[in-house]
Amino acid sequence: MAKTLTLRCSVNSLITVLFAFVFVAVYLAGERRLWFFEDEDQAAMQRNSSAKCNLFSGKWVFDNKSYPLYKEKECTFMWDEFACEKFGRKDLSYQSWRWQPHQCDLPRFNATALLEKLRGKRMVFVGDSLNRDQWVSMVCLVESAIPAALKSKPKYGHFKFKAIEYNASIDFYWSPMLVESNSDDPVSHRLPERIVRISEIEKHARHWTNADILVFNSYLWWRRPKLKLLGQEWGMSQPDNCYNETLPITKEGYWGSGSDMRMMKIAEATMDELRAKGERRLWFFEDEDQAAMQRNSSAKCNLFSGKWVFDNKSYPLYKEKECTFMWDEFACEKFGRKDLNYQSWRWQPHQCDLPRFNATALLEKLRGKRMVFVGDSLNRDQWVSMVCLVESAIPAPLKSKPKYAYFKFKAIEYNTSIDFHWSPMLVESNYDDPASPRLPERIARISEIVKHARHWTNADILVFNSYLWWRRRKMKLLWGSFESPDQITKEVEMLRSYEMAVKTWSDWLDIHVDRNRTRLFFMSMSPTHRWGQEWGMSQPDNCYNETLPITKEGYWGSGSDKRMMKIAEAAVDELRAKEVLDRFTKCRSTVKYIGRKARWDVQVEELNSRRENEESCDLFSGKWVFDNSSYPLYNESDCPYMSDQLACHKHGRADLGYQYWRWQPHNCNLKRWNVTEMWEKLRGKRLMFVGDSLNRGQWISMVCLLQSVIPVDKRSMSPNAHLTIFRAEEYNATVEFLWAPLLVDSNSDDPVNHRLDERIMQPDSVLRHASQWEHADILVFNTYLWWRQGPVKLLWRSEGDGVCEEIDGLGGMELAMEAWANWVASNVNPLKKQVFFVTMSPTHLWSREWETSEGNCYNEKTPIKDEGYWGSGSDLPTMQMVEKVLNSVSSKVSVINITQLSDYRKDGHPSIYRKFWETLSPEQLSNPTSYSDCIHWCLPGVPDVWNELLFQFL
Repeated sequence: MAKTLTLRCSVNSLITVLFAFVFVAVYLAGERRLWFFEDEDQAAMQRNSSAKCNLFSGKWVFDNKSYPLYKEKECTFMWDEFACEKFGRKDLSYQSWRWQPHQCDLPRFNATALLEKLRGKRMVFVGDSLNRDQWVSMVCLVESAIPAALKSKPKYGHFKFKAIEYNASIDFYWSPMLVESNSDDPVSHRLPERIVRISEIEKHARHWTNADILVFNSYLWWRRPKLKLLGQEWGMSQPDNCYNETLPITKEGYWGSGSDMRMMKIAEATMDELRAKGERRLWFFEDEDQAAMQRNSSAKCNLFSGKWVFDNKSYPLYKEKECTFMWDEFACEKFGRKDLNYQSWRWQPHQCDLPRFNATALLEKLRGKRMVFVGDSLNRDQWVSMVCLVESAIPAPLKSKPKYAYFKFKAIEYNTSIDFHWSPMLVESNYDDPASPRLPERIARISEIVKHARHWTNADILVFNSYLWWRRRKMKLLWGSFESPDQITKEVEMLRSYEMAVKTWSDWLDIHVDRNRTRLFFMSMSPTHRWGQEWGMSQPDNCYNETLPITKEGYWGSGSDKRMMKIAEAAVDELRAKEVLDRFTKCRSTVKYIGRKARWDVQVEELNSRRENEESCDLFSGKWVFDNSSYPLYNESDCPYMSDQLACHKHGRADLGYQYWRWQPHNCNLKRWNVTEMWEKLRGKRLMFVGDSLNRGQWISMVCLLQSVIPVDKRSMSPNAHLTIFRAEEYNATVEFLWAPLLVDSNSDDPVNHRLDERIMQPDSVLRHASQWEHADILVFNTYLWWRQGPVKLLWRSEGDGVCEEIDGLGGMELAMEAWANWVASNVNPLKKQVFFVTMSPTHLWSREWETSEGNCYNEKTPIKDEGYWGSGSDLPTMQMVEKVLNSVSSKVSVINITQLSDYRKDGHPSIYRKFWETLSPEQLSNPTSYSDCIHWCLPGVPDVWNELLFQFL
């Protein structure tokens, strides 16, 4: 007999819908999805304003100036079911009514703003045809803001709208009764009887569980198969329905029989109950005021100074036998310990309270994240504790048990893992197998950590420990590998060995872990209790039969080694002092830079001293030849990855001559672009462009040059981020762009939010960026434009005192270039990695430099023909400095000298034919002197030639 309850239509539908709503609520209580796509400030504003303004209480106002928000026939995703105008409705005033709340205004719909809120997210409408109607409305509202090539049409069944540029999807899922029913087919659902499985929702839920925003409805399908609408209800003399009605009902407070108040109360009560449980929004476990209070209090309170208080009302936080992940090693009660008071002690800091553990709140903090405990059996003990603390809040089917060796706990509904990695000495050792027998000697490979680090480098939260395994007088250290016959071992004092290991660990974290993304914790030593005399016992006993904590405050036993604690503290303090820059970094004070300054006596002819002249040909000396038979190499509209900032034709540029110029070296020919050959060169490799927006333009050019031969289902583009990746599955290759405008670490390293009042950089560090680029096979660097905007501030990573030194742009660039060159010299093997540096991209801001006029690049249609031309957009002192630095790494870096050949191309810039965040307004378009972009380049165009040069070198 089936265990699930089947309810038929003859059962009271109110009871049925109550069951359905309750079951959805219970399911969502576990899912904890967000209600709104507001940020926290907007959410707070909404909460405050909602006390004064009820958005749902108001009236309809006729407004044919602002409405409709889109034209029915212009929405390519319109459904015939909702297209009234298409099917003959003449009066269109129904499109022009605006909802006006009584005490406030509803914000004007902004498609671009909404798409930004949805960036990287999935929004799903779940319900019946009315919710499908709302989904179609949403798609029509946003789709006009997206180029045709960057959106995809829905597929039948599970309807999906994809905004490719935003990596966002807006979906509809047919589930008219929310729970499972015999009407779940979106086409064949008109049946003689309606049957629901009132306790089953998994069939539907698996399609939308991982969504970021969920919009539900369910009502009409509970109202019996036929619904009769009576005209008398709103004052008509004849028993008509909605046919021929052209105006809204103006009687405020009107309720017709088409709205069932009883069902509304059921839905409201269910939502209120769900809301009261604090299950559906992150703010329920800690609002902003509480968070701020907690942060402030932590400055006054030392959480680690306090006493143990017996509290058998609140503790233990879980039962040993109820934790399905308990290890026998730690299950004292299971193995005979009778006194259980050890479970009921609470830690009480002296000047504050430790927040009560909340498993649901912690899981929300961990949503979408990976937490890893790294260390020995004591850290494994803490990992087991953490799993036991949180697992009770997760239903059994939505968690997975650990696997031996590398221990992993998965909370499926939160997309969260809490892992343990066995690494008792942090660095590599002969005890790295957690199941290995006790060996006669302990050997540590003191300078190697990669074997372990590859397992946890990408974690979001890392919790380390290492102590007990170092408690020997001397340690044997290994240089070389365990397998090598040439290995060298040496016995070293324990403290020195521990210091070396911790230094290896902290250096790895410093270089390879992004501390703006990953939180790091180091657990201090866990003490032992082996000698009862140390805490006042008369007999030389150990911890056996002890039932109370030591009450003497300030007690230290021999099981705690203060020398090792100081070593660990020093390493952590040093790591903390090496400040990680972000856009919120500020200088505590600023002084003038007193180091050496760059002084360059420019000899133009010297700039030709370093030329790449393979085959006795200078590829960079030549002229531009008009060639409309071979160029452009691709069409702007055919590249789905084109940037609006560079798509000049799309944004109104009518003359397309800029696309047809070919670079012709004087004494040879530039190799003709061959997309298949280029992919073969890239097979199994990573090509990465590193730099500023001009290098990003070259990257987009390369992607557009390459993408056409890759099937749509065999290529992908990651969301726009610090590192953006185009993948070609067939070739197992990637073409990547890393935003690093100054090459060294800086406060402008956010790819979006980098327009700041002051520019701060760490001239002695490329570590954050290098951790991203070090594994690429082909690297293409640039930097220039960001140094041309006044002085920069130096915040030396090695000092960490917050004092900045101000230096001019050229001097700052030299320091950055030298730091980059030092990395290249130390880390690049030319047999394994190809490195290119693209010289400065010139600007064309002043037309008086090439003709007698006062303008800029706007309306320029042909290149400059004066061979040897140099404009002010090519800074000669900078060029000489760059050449000097590049000469120091000439055996490892190839130079792509694009400066003079690009300086001829005054015609190649977007000028006013672009979109940057917003399309230029009519006022801006009428003022090209002020609003022309004479820095970046149209595509197809000049950057394609830069890539042809790269193709030649490869």
